[in-house]
Amino acid sequence: MAESGRLTYANRVPLLPLIAFVSQFSSPVPAYEKIEYRIPMRDGVKLYTAVYVPKGAKTNAPILMERTPYSAGPYGKQAANMAENGLFAKAGYIFAYQDVRGRYQSEGEWENMRPQLAAGNKGIDESTDAFDTIAYLVKHVARNNGKVGMRGISYPGFYAGAGGINSHPALKAISPQAPCADWFIGDDVHHNGAFFLQDNFNFSIWFDVPRKGLEEEHQGLPDFDRGPGGDYGFFLRMGALPNLETQILKGRIPYWNEIANHGTYDAYWKARSLPEKMKNVKAAVLNVGGLFDAEDMWGALNTYAATERQNPKASNFLVMGPWSHGQWADQATELGGMKWGSDTAKYYQEKIEFPFFERYLNGKLVAAPAEATMFETGGNRWRTFPVWPPKGLQPVSFFLAPDGTVTASNPPSGQQSYRYDPADPTPYINDPDSRNRPGDILIRDEKWAASRK
Repeated sequence: MAESGRLTYANRVPLLPLIAFVSQFSSPVPAYEKIEYRIPMRDGVKLYTAVYVPKGAKTNAPILMERTPYSAGPYGKQAANMAENGLFAKAGYIFAYQDVRGRYQSEGEWENMRPQLAAGNKGIDESTDAFDTIAYLVKHVARNNGKVGMRGISYPGFYAGAGGINSHPALKAISPQAPCADWFIGDDVHHNGAFFLQDNFNFSIWFDVPRKGLEEEHQGLPDFDRGPGGDYGFFLRMGALPNLETQILKGRIPYWNEIANHGTYDAYWKARSLPEKMKNVKAAVLNVGGLFDAEDMWGALNTYAATERQNPKASNFLVMGPWSHGQWADQATELGGMKWGSDTAKYYQEKIEFPFFERYLNGKLVAAPAEATMFETGGNRWRTFPVWPPKGLQPVSFFLAPDGTVTASNPPSGQQSYRYDPADPTPYINDPDSRNRPGDILIRDEKWAASRK
């Protein structure tokens, strides 16, 4: 937690705010002043950061920061609506949004899931960028109380987690929510090594197209006619993975070839895995995930577990609700036709997330979250646990019997076989003409597949 040996380069080059703009919101959310900074990192690269400070505040407030590759805009005089920050805006928090290195209005070279520096090595990574940013903010932003929190969902969840590594002393709380944590083992790019083709291609043709300089809007590849049968028909006709490069991408997305050339869990993927890097975490940690999150359920569970194992003194908590990807940030009374009997997102926001940050950033005398807070589907109730996984659990193995049934008894004798035709694979949804994977795919009824041979 100490700054011993750290150079706070952000303090070397004092910068005046570029633009100040006041946005008015109806009570009880206070009016906010927007200030834009270009914060210098230790290597001289400047990162665009938009800070929103309650206008006319009479007390100091914590800073709640999000580092994102998806744009910290709007840029210039236009301001974001701080009312969308709900309870935090009503409480007068200061908000900071930063374009990470190499994205939108931030300088530098972009790298997906940038690897962490090895211990003792000099240079930059996402932890040092967070460290330098925090050092600058607590020195230059008026009326902050010297305490900073970080949160984010999905990719911003990765940056929230990385920010906690070798924590800056002012960073008191982080919340990696559905964080991209390991893009080979369980999140986004691969699921247990299986390439998530549709998601990756549709995302990459926008997100991974290299920018030509600082930008306010990111331009992907032009859309194209995929022919009959939606994405299912398109990918089936394309055949082998290299055909997407030779026939469609044609060198326009270098990162696509980067991931295509690493088809095993090699050093490339291991260097970009977050959980095992979660060391020297001094901030309190609230890990959040969805039980039906098809993108990043693995990240929430395993970032929690690794942080717990490697930081025995850390205040480290886990929340898993009945949600698809990021659903807890909005409303969540149901998913895929399953009704939960209440707004589970509201419960999380009011009873867990906001009190967590109030405790560690505002010093409020509220109870810490339970070690693990889990939603029990079917019972439609929240349950808390003093340890996770709960003690006394035993694994149960299931086996496919020769008659096609499933049994938990001893492995059956005999064998089963089936013919697999790669030209006629089983669609993963009942509507293969769909252009996009449905967000509630993990809770959908799959009995339609029984009609296939």
